Amino acid sequence: MPSPDPFDELEDLFADDEAAPAGPPGYIPTRKEAIPSKSVQRTPTRAEALAARTPTRMEATTDDAAPFHPRRRPSMALLCICDDASADGEWIRIRKDKFVIGRTEGDCVIPFDDLIGTRHAEISRSVENGKSIWYLTDLHSPTGTFVAVTERPLKSGNELWLGSRRYRFEQGNDAQLPTLVDLEANQRRFLLDPPAIVLGRHATPGGLAIPDDPSLSRQHARFELVNQQWKVVSLNPRNGVWVRIERVRFPVMCRFQIGEQRFLVRVVS
Repeated sequence: MPSPDPFDELEDLFADDEAAPAGPPGYIPTRKEAIPSKSVQRTPTRAEALAARTPTRMEATTDDAAPFHPRRRPSMALLCICDDASADGEWIRIRKDKFVIGRTEGDCVIPFDDLIGTRHAEISRSVENGKSIWYLTDLHSPTGTFVAVTERPLKSGNELWLGSRRYRFEQGNDAQLPTLVDLEANQRRFLLDPPAIVLGRHATPGGLAIPDDPSLSRQHARFELVNQQWKVVSLNPRNGVWVRIERVRFPVMCRFQIGEQRFLVRVVS
């Protein structure tokens, strides 16, 4: 009986290998020609490089550097043209020392409001003692520029915007009670009795009730006499109290109104 061929077992191993090299009939590949099967995944050794990965939140390093801040460039300001009945609206970046708002002329034009003058108000920046100082100035407009206040001392002739109307505070000599004159409705006059009186749509007993103005709150503003000085205090955060100005300095932010358009200007540095 012939002895078994030692290569028979190797032939059986390569029989199912599709990657085995082809040859003539009866050809048996050698060990060097054998193609290994697919590699098995394994953990890389220390000598082998590990694949890069993104660090986890716990591993992320913290940066304690302060945000970049210009040291030579002057501060700038942002102007918001508020949408009606809103504290937000269209924002404009002021990049110049003087910025004019008007109905037909200026850097910002608000047409179709006949209470706004041709060149109504100006926002300006000046350098004083090495610091940028911002001002809002009325440009001799016929209807005035009004600034929102929480409280403000009053002197005779001061104009106020309360609700949807303008008023003027008038005070004669000490023997006379001051009056509040409605500049929009037939010059109605309201006496102010010390020490305090509240104005609103439905004011407290003894106060000034103006029910025909829906923009007034029930108790909108208080006029009070303190140390022989009258002042107005806002009681309504929504529509507030606005005082006519000629020129006012604002350090960070200012809410103002010209005609029936309200604005917000904010300094960014």
